[in-house]
Amino acid sequence: MSSSTPSWASAPSPAAATSPAPPAQHKFGVWYNNCVVLGGSSPSGPVFASSKTIGAQMSKIRATAVSSRCMHTNPFLGFTLNFPLPQGQTVNEEAGFGVRYRLNRQVEGGQGLAQAEEHSLCVKFPRGQTVTIEEAAPSLVTRLPGARSLVTVRFNDGAQVKVDGFGMPFKNQEDPDVEGWINRNEPIVEGITLLDFLAQRTFCFVFVASPSTMAKEWDDTRLPPPFSYPYGSEHDWPSDAESRNPDLSRYANLLADTKSPEMFRPAFSYDDDNSHVAVVTQSAVQDEFWLYQAARSIERSSVRAYLADNGQGWYYAILPLPKAFMDKYGDAWRRLAKDNEVYLDFEEQIEGVEPNPQSWLCTIVGHPEQDFRANHSVLDHEVILQCRQPFADREKFVPKTFSTRAAANASQKRSEGNRNGNSGYSAQETQQQDQMDLHRAVMRGQGFYDWMTRPAANVGLIQARASASINEPPTRTARPPPVVNFLAIRDQAYIDALLEEVLPVDRAPFREYMVNRFLGIGIVTAAPGFGKTTLIAVAGLAMEASIGHVLASGPSNVAVDNLALRLDRTSRSVCARYNQDKAQDDPTRARHRLVVRGYTPDLEKDAFFKLLENRDYVPPVSPGKRKNPWTLQLSLACWLLVLLGCPQERFGGLHPDDSEALHGLQAGFNRRLSLRNLCAVATGALTWAEFRAAEDIGNLHENVIGGLMKEILDIANIVAITPAKAPSLSYGGWVRRIAKCVLIDEAANMHRSDVGCLWGNCLNPIFFGGDQNQLPPTVLTGMEKDSDGNLYNRLADDGAISPLSFLMLSGLPVFRLRTQLRMANGLFDWVAEVLYSEVNFTYAPSCAIDRPEFEAGHILERQVRKFPDVRPSPAGKFLPIFVHCEGTKVEVDKRTGSKKCRDQVEVALNIATDLVSEGVDPTKITLLSPYAANVELVRRVRKLPRYANLVAMVDASTVDAFQGQENDIIIVVMATSFPYPGPGFTTDFRRLNVLLTRQRCGLVVVGDVDIKAAGGNNGPRAGWGGRGGRREHAFLVVSPNGERQWKSAPMLQHIHASMIRNGRVVRLNVRD
Repeated sequence: MSSSTPSWASAPSPAAATSPAPPAQHKFGVWYNNCVVLGGSSPSGPVFASSKTIGAQMSKIRATAVSSRCMHTNPFLGFTLNFPLPQGQTVNEEAGFGVRYRLNRQVEGGQGLAQAEEHSLCVKFPRGQTVTIEEAAPSLVTRLPGARSLVTVRFNDGAQVKVDGFGMPFKNQEDPDVEGWINRNEPIVEGITLLDFLAQRTFCFVFVASPSTMAKEWDDTRLPPPFSYPYGSEHDWPSDAESRNPDLSRYANLLADTKSPEMFRPAFSYDDDNSHVAVVTQSAVQDEFWLYQAARSIERSSVRAYLADNGQGWYYAILPLPKAFMDKYGDAWRRLAKDNEVYLDFEEQIEGVEPNPQSWLCTIVGHPEQDFRANHSVLDHEVILQCRQPFADREKFVPKTFSTRAAANASQKRSEGNRNGNSGYSAQETQQQDQMDLHRAVMRGQGFYDWMTRPAANVGLIQARASASINEPPTRTARPPPVVNFLAIRDQAYIDALLEEVLPVDRAPFREYMVNRFLGIGIVTAAPGFGKTTLIAVAGLAMEASIGHVLASGPSNVAVDNLALRLDRTSRSVCARYNQDKAQDDPTRARHRLVVRGYTPDLEKDAFFKLLENRDYVPPVSPGKRKNPWTLQLSLACWLLVLLGCPQERFGGLHPDDSEALHGLQAGFNRRLSLRNLCAVATGALTWAEFRAAEDIGNLHENVIGGLMKEILDIANIVAITPAKAPSLSYGGWVRRIAKCVLIDEAANMHRSDVGCLWGNCLNPIFFGGDQNQLPPTVLTGMEKDSDGNLYNRLADDGAISPLSFLMLSGLPVFRLRTQLRMANGLFDWVAEVLYSEVNFTYAPSCAIDRPEFEAGHILERQVRKFPDVRPSPAGKFLPIFVHCEGTKVEVDKRTGSKKCRDQVEVALNIATDLVSEGVDPTKITLLSPYAANVELVRRVRKLPRYANLVAMVDASTVDAFQGQENDIIIVVMATSFPYPGPGFTTDFRRLNVLLTRQRCGLVVVGDVDIKAAGGNNGPRAGWGGRGGRREHAFLVVSPNGERQWKSAPMLQHIHASMIRNGRVVRLNVRD
């Protein structure tokens, strides 16, 4: 950007409706201008920082003046100081410091991350200071050729600068001078340190812009008014929120008063704590609250319906959803119906039978049995529910049913009236205050200038607050933020055994990273298949050994399951390595850490009794119903059965190296007479029938088993739970009283509000793992609007900012993994070219395709080579294959918007059955799709006799549900076609990344793509990357109403083009 021609960068979001409209002269955007900043308080002061266009050789520090008038942020005048990071940050990464990132607003809707080139400080002036603008004197022009303007800013009494980015970790071994300026506050020029400079009361700037330009642009009276979010300062959830009728009027009134059609611009830092809390809470509330209100309104609505008897207490209910209903509730219904479960409340029986209010839990059925379809024609606007009458109510209420649609039509009458009623959703004081202040600074994301330059906590809380209240100037020395050593373990042999789990290439850098954790915060990022969860487990075990009990979590049950299992497996591996030369009775043997995977008490107790009755029990999976999240391994039910002496191999039994506390608890259980029968049935000495005859099962369930499980929980070293369990009665005590640090996997997929539930506000040590290029936090409400055109969720973009991305963009260093461990050589190449070009990755030797574990890949390669147009993969590599199904018909579910394509499903299943016929284990094949409707279609079609050899194949899954999982062969069924309905979800590069990286041996993508657009011959340009970067074509899409538009999908286009360019396309005409 030229310094002589100031330019404006338009803000990407519309103006907020949160403050009075600015006067006409207020121009939104950001004005930048290169400048020279002088040290001291006069024009004769030394050059402290310069720019490329003026004084370029006079300082290593680059300066830019800023007039910021961005939407939805506080406007300010100020300047930036940019200090160089080492080239590519390679030396920092090799030394274990990590890599720093910056915001790249050129990609990903203005929310992209890119590797930083500089360490930046943004110095903001308070409003109302004295600004003098004059022509540059001849002596100044001689000293700084090109200078035209001298600008002097003098502070009023009590005014101070605000400095964003100060105190963030910095390292540059390539330039010891710069490292000394920042890390040790060494003099920069003529004895002036950085802190001296920031504490000045007068700042002098030299510009090549004219005085008239500066007078226009650097005038704080032209700034828009200060900005604040319109949500007040009360952000707590109602105390009765768990009741049936919670008082949510405050939120209802607040959202009604702040409606707007304009989305807030996403914020990556906050000027105050209230803004941070408002955004985090409101982004969650607005995502769901309108649905809550719509659900309550739907609940009060009556519709005509009739029942068809399906036998044994099961019924089909046919409900019309007329146009008026869908016009009013369509957006909400499509969202609510995705869970496939609703409650059907009966108010009035057909043909005047006396009302008998009942509430049945029902499942939405897309494809009822053939006999039903023959007798009951179902219209497009109707929905079918499968329901079962509660057994206890069957004698009280006998519903009237109809054997045919004609019979129902003849007798049904309209029900009137609305039903009333609601269903509720479901240290010391000074040191602690100081720690909390530091934690809040972390969450604001603007650095630590205020904290570092104020008196330390040991001067006393009252004195520190008094100093802050009278606006004393900051001190000239800065207290350093704390650094935590995650390897502060006395036993060096245990550290060595632990670090053996890390790849040799990463071991030394990771050790250094763990020893020097700024603020006790660690972040590891890695692409799919790079061993991130193993490294997270190593970090968690190190934290447990050096700091104390660990609370482990993730955004989903699957993520928490995977993390818990990896922690347990890694702990056992480390102990085996540590103990290999020690006798079994050696008291110095390392012990396995007790890892508990926690679920709700009811799930645990129900599973426990079912396992007592049947040791092979697995929670059943019912199509269309929510999956029971409980799994056996590491659950409290499992550990209790182990302690009671259950001998089955499935439960494993206690290992001699298990926790001493666990062995002690087992001995105690064996001595308790009250548990004699429980131990007997667990060991098999009593049958289940004998046990039931001898014990009061209800009493055990309600009063005994929960207490035994709590005893196990209290001695756990690591507890792994989802965020929702952290504040619960069952786990909240452990989280508050016992947990000393936090471990989070898949943090890119987690909401910041969930991290708040886990982390608290006292800056306990924490370690994050994730991949910013995989699925972001789930935001269910995006651009949906009410009948007046107002957005339901004005903070949807903020809700999609994960804690991982937020902390990375704040400047915290990140440890990156760079070795592909899972996928066969070649399978990751194309994804890496697009999303991980900054990471110089390699394949591990274990990825060589000549290894026996990749035999399924060779079978796949032989199968696709039967098509003459397909080129073989390069020597030593497997490349993905695309099966282009020309002429497929994609159906769009009118209820949910989900897509399905039978043609593509059958092609995918044909590929799978051929692979199994050639020797691939069916359990090693998984079908994935972006759409739930397509997954359901796979489930039904695979039941056909011709797919009998796939009976052992694991169930198909959506991409969202399969994140964190893998299999040998992945067959992706896109359920997309061109030009209608277009690429849909697959334009999202994060979702596409997950979809294309679940394989170990081979990847097949089945779909219908615009081959010409994919090849790069048609369509308008759509940018990918930053300015001057690569540019890709868009896809032609036809909307349901026939409108033609170009849809930008750069990663999808890149993958398709790579397949075409490498001859990896099978072309099928499904209509032949």
